[in-house]
Amino acid sequence: IALYASAATGWVIICCGFLSASYLLPVVPPLAAILATGLSVTILSWLQSNALWQVRSAFLNTMSHEIRTPLNAIVNLSDMLRETPLDDRQREFADILHNSSQTLLVLINDILDLSKIESGQFMLEDYPVVLHEAIERSLEMLAPHAAEKGLELVYALEPGTPPLIMGDPVRLQQILLNLLSNAVKFTEAGEVSVRVQAEVVTPALEQGVRRWFYGSKFPLPAQLAAPTLAIRFAVRDTGIGIPANRIGQMFKPFTQASASTTRKYGGTGLGLSISRQLSERMGGNLWVCSHLGKGSTFYLTVRARLAVQAPLLPGYLAGLSGTRLLVIDGNETRRDRLIWTLTPLDIDLTLATTFAEALSVLSQAPDFDGIILDEAILAAHVALLSSDCASALNQLRQSAQHEPLPIILMSALKSSPPNFSGDTIILWKPVKQIALYHALRSIRPITPIPFSSSSSDVAEASMVAHPLGSPGDRLKILIAEDNHINQRVVLRLLELLGYQADVANSGKAALAALQKQRYDVILMDMWMPELDGIETTRQIRQLSTCKLNPLSTQRDVWIVAMTANAMARDRQRCYAAGMDDYLSKPLNREALNRALQRCPAMNSL
Repeated sequence: IALYASAATGWVIICCGFLSASYLLPVVPPLAAILATGLSVTILSWLQSNALWQVRSAFLNTMSHEIRTPLNAIVNLSDMLRETPLDDRQREFADILHNSSQTLLVLINDILDLSKIESGQFMLEDYPVVLHEAIERSLEMLAPHAAEKGLELVYALEPGTPPLIMGDPVRLQQILLNLLSNAVKFTEAGEVSVRVQAEVVTPALEQGVRRWFYGSKFPLPAQLAAPTLAIRFAVRDTGIGIPANRIGQMFKPFTQASASTTRKYGGTGLGLSISRQLSERMGGNLWVCSHLGKGSTFYLTVRARLAVQAPLLPGYLAGLSGTRLLVIDGNETRRDRLIWTLTPLDIDLTLATTFAEALSVLSQAPDFDGIILDEAILAAHVALLSSDCASALNQLRQSAQHEPLPIILMSALKSSPPNFSGDTIILWKPVKQIALYHALRSIRPITPIPFSSSSSDVAEASMVAHPLGSPGDRLKILIAEDNHINQRVVLRLLELLGYQADVANSGKAALAALQKQRYDVILMDMWMPELDGIETTRQIRQLSTCKLNPLSTQRDVWIVAMTANAMARDRQRCYAAGMDDYLSKPLNREALNRALQRCPAMNSL
C-alpha cells in the first residue's frame, strides 16, 4: 500500500510540474526582459552618475586652481601692504582689501568642502590635537572683532578633560571657528564662551575583543590601547537667538534664520551645514538650543582617541609649586579655566568676584605671592570711586602689605597698553595659556630651568625671521612657478622669513637649475606649461637614482608641492609622484615656515 501511495504522489507532482510549466513558460521571457531592462537602466544610471561626478570634480578642480591662483596674490600682497607705512586712509583701504579677500577665501573653501563631502573625496587626518591651543587659535582670530563690540571671549575645560587627543586639528578648528564667528557676528553685548568636557566611551566588550585578537601575552599597540573619548564643546553666546520654527532649517545648505538676517549680517549659510557633516564624519553631531532674544548654545560632539604622550610643559613651572595667587574675576568661565590650568601646577588659588571682596580677602590673609586681575573689575571700581587705575592697584598692594606685589592684569585688546608700574604685567584677552605661563615667571624668583618647548612655543617661534648667518640664510631653495605674480609673492614671503631663493619659470627650467647647483628645498607648483610639477618630480626622483646622471646629487632634495588645487586626490598624486610635503594656495607665512622647518636639511645646518 505504501508503495502505491508513493507512486501516486509522484505522478501528482509530475502532472503539477507540467501544468505549471505550460502556464509559466509564456510569462518567463517578458519577466526576464523586464529584469534585464531594469538592471541595464540601473547600471546605465550609475555610470552616468559616476561620469557626472567625474565631470563635476574636474570642473571644481579647474575652478579651484583658476580662482586660488590670483587669490594667492591678493591675500598675501594685501597682508604685506598692511605691514608697510601707510596713512589712515590707505590703511583703511588695505584693511578692507584684506578682509574682503579673506571672506572670499572662506566662501571658496566652504563650497569646495561641501563638494568634497558630497562626492566622497573627503578624508580626515589623525594627528595630536592640543585642545586649548585649538580653541585659543580660533578665539585669537576673532579677538579684534569682539573687542570692537566689547564682547568677552572666554573658554574653560572641565575637570577630567585631557589636554591632548588624537584627531584632525584643522577640521576641528574649522568647526570651532565657524561656530565662534557666528556667535560674535550675532552678539552685540555680553560674552561668547566655549566649554569643553570629555567622557570615556570605549565599551568593555570592544577592549575585550582587542585583547582577544592580540592575545593576553602581548601588549596592545598604543593606538588600540588608548581609550575612545566623546569630546563635547558648548559654544554659548548672549546674542539675538534663533526663532523656534527656524532651528530645524539652520543646518541645511544656504539657509539662515531669515532673509532679514542675511541682509543685515551677510553670509552664505554654508558654514553650519559643513560643520554638521564634519562632526558626523568625526563620529559626533552638532545641534543647537536657542532662546529668541537671549542667545544660543551650539553643542558639538566628536569621537577621539586619547593621545599616548602628554604635552610638554615649560620646565620652570615646577618652581611655582606652593605659590599663592588671588584671582579677581567676575567671569565664571574664565575662573574655571584658571582653576583647570593652575591647580595641576600645585598653585593655591583664592577666588574673588569683586574689588571689594578682594580687599576683604587681602585684609584677612595678606600673604599672597601675586594677583590675577580682570580689567573689567578694575574699571568698575575706578568708575565707582572716580579714581584712576594706578591708585586702585596701589590700594591692592597696600592691603596685601606686600611691596612690590606682582599683578597680572587681563586687559581687553587695545591699540596701546595702559601706563602701569613695572610690577604690573598686562595680558591681552583672550589670554593664551602660554602667555599666562610666561607671566607667572614674574610672580616670585624662580631658579632658571631649561625650557621644554610646547607646541605653542614652537608655533610662536616659527614666525620669527632668521637673522643673516642663520640656517635660514644658508638653506638653498628653488621656486618652480610659472606665474610671475606668484613668484614675487613667494619670494617676498621667504624674504620676510629670512630666506633667499632662486626661481625657475617651468618644470624644464627647474631640471636645468638642478643640474647646475644642489638645492635643499624645491617649492614646486603643480600646474606649469610643458612639464608640470608632478612629472618634474617624477623625473627628479627617477634620474637621481642613476649615479651617472648630474641629478644624482639631488637625491635628498625636499620637494614641497605648492598648488591651487584643493581636492583630496591632488595631495595623493603629489605624494605618489615623490613629493615630501604639500602647501595649498593661498600660501600664508606661518604654513610656509612650518613646511621649511620640516625639511631634513634644517637639522644639519
